[in-house]
Amino acid sequence: MYWQYHLGGIETLIQHPASMTHSKLSAEAKQQGGISDDLVRLSVGIEESEDIINDLAQALDKVDS
Repeated sequence: MYWQYHLGGIETLIQHPASMTHSKLSAEAKQQGGISDDLVRLSVGIEESEDIINDLAQALDKVDS
């Protein structure tokens, strides 16, 4: 597990490090840091847990389509 600096507010945030926070790194540096193109970072906020679960399920259903 890698710790990341604060990226947002108190809401749940999903991001793609390879194209966002680490986009300026070389491919070699990303590989050394464990940042792959299929890595997705989930930072869970303070929303109601049921809302977060439902939102994630809805998003994953769209990916599966």
